[in-house]
Amino acid sequence: AGKVTVEWTIAPTGDVSMAQIAESGLSNPDVEQCIVSRVQRWKFPEPKNGEVVAVTFPWVFQVAGAED
Repeated sequence: AGKVTVEWTIAPTGDVSMAQIAESGLSNPDVEQCIVSRVQRWKFPEPKNGEVVAVTFPWVFQVAGAED
Protein backbone atom coordinates (compact mmCIF):
# COMPACT_ATOMS: atom_id res chain seq x y z
CA ALA A 1 0.00 0.00 0.00
CA GLY A 2 1.12 3.57 -0.60
CA LYS A 3 1.08 6.53 -2.96
CA VAL A 4 3.08 6.74 -6.18
CA THR A 5 3.36 10.03 -8.01
CA VAL A 6 4.49 9.86 -11.62
CA GLU A 7 5.52 12.77 -13.79
CA TRP A 8 5.59 12.56 -17.56
CA THR A 9 5.86 14.72 -20.62
CA ILE A 10 3.52 14.55 -23.59
CA ALA A 11 5.36 15.39 -26.82
CA PRO A 12 3.75 17.36 -29.69
CA THR A 13 3.00 14.00 -31.35
CA GLY A 14 0.94 12.83 -28.35
CA ASP A 15 3.57 10.26 -27.35
CA VAL A 16 4.99 10.17 -23.84
CA SER A 17 8.57 11.38 -24.27
CA MET A 18 9.61 11.04 -20.61
CA ALA A 19 8.15 9.35 -17.54
CA GLN A 20 9.59 8.93 -14.07
CA ILE A 21 8.66 8.46 -10.43
CA ALA A 22 8.38 11.84 -8.72
CA GLU A 23 7.59 10.41 -5.30
CA SER A 24 6.77 7.01 -3.87
CA GLY A 25 5.69 5.54 -0.57
CA LEU A 26 5.53 1.98 -1.92
CA SER A 27 9.17 1.04 -1.36
CA ASN A 28 8.84 -1.41 -4.24
CA PRO A 29 11.09 -0.56 -7.21
CA ASP A 30 9.61 -3.38 -9.34
CA VAL A 31 6.07 -1.99 -9.08
CA GLU A 32 7.29 1.57 -9.57
CA GLN A 33 9.18 0.61 -12.75
CA CYS A 34 6.15 -1.31 -14.01
CA ILE A 35 3.97 1.81 -13.61
CA VAL A 36 6.52 4.00 -15.42
CA SER A 37 6.88 1.51 -18.27
CA ARG A 38 3.10 1.46 -18.76
CA VAL A 39 2.82 5.25 -18.76
CA GLN A 40 5.57 5.41 -21.41
CA ARG A 41 3.34 3.36 -23.73
CA TRP A 42 0.37 5.71 -23.52
CA LYS A 43 -0.71 7.84 -26.47
CA PHE A 44 -2.54 11.13 -25.99
CA PRO A 45 -4.27 13.45 -28.46
CA GLU A 46 -1.76 15.84 -30.00
CA PRO A 47 -1.53 18.97 -27.82
CA LYS A 48 -2.77 22.20 -29.35
CA ASN A 49 -0.23 24.38 -31.13
CA GLY A 50 2.41 21.63 -31.00
CA GLU A 51 3.08 22.30 -27.33
CA VAL A 52 4.79 19.97 -24.87
CA VAL A 53 2.63 19.12 -21.85
CA ALA A 54 3.99 18.24 -18.39
CA VAL A 55 1.80 16.01 -16.20
CA THR A 56 2.16 14.99 -12.56
CA PHE A 57 -0.36 12.44 -11.27
CA PRO A 58 -0.63 10.50 -7.98
CA TRP A 59 -2.02 6.99 -7.61
CA VAL A 60 -2.94 5.69 -4.16
CA PHE A 61 -2.79 1.92 -3.70
CA GLN A 62 -4.26 -0.04 -0.81
CA VAL A 63 -4.66 -3.68 0.04
CA ALA A 64 -7.91 -5.09 -1.37
CA GLY A 65 -10.58 -5.17 1.32
CA ALA A 66 -8.64 -2.86 3.62
CA GLU A 67 -10.61 -0.07 5.21
CA ASP A 68 -9.49 3.57 5.21
